[in-house]
Amino acid sequence: MPDWLMRAGCVVQTSKILVYNKMWEFMSVNPDVLVATTGQGVQRVRNSKGKYAFLLESTMNDFYNQRKPCNTMKVSDNLDSKGYGVATPLGSELRCMFLWRRILHL
Repeated sequence: MPDWLMRAGCVVQTSKILVYNKMWEFMSVNPDVLVATTGQGVQRVRNSKGKYAFLLESTMNDFYNQRKPCNTMKVSDNLDSKGYGVATPLGSELRCMFLWRRILHL
């Protein structure tokens, strides 16, 4: 099992949310449902004819849903909410560019 899956499994396995616990119970006794990469999971969804679902981060889900052959979809609300930021080196011109775009967008 890949390291990232072990870490994710620990989070799901110890969650206080019942549905996450049930998901982990199923996945841990059916390791054939697990994949090593997001790309493999999306491909398995596309090849499954509706018989396989893949959980992934919402931004990646949106990305793949907009890519040909356009045969995947998000089936519910996000499981949680996270914010993202942009990191740049100190003194980078990119920082000013991002700030100006934000200001102009307002």
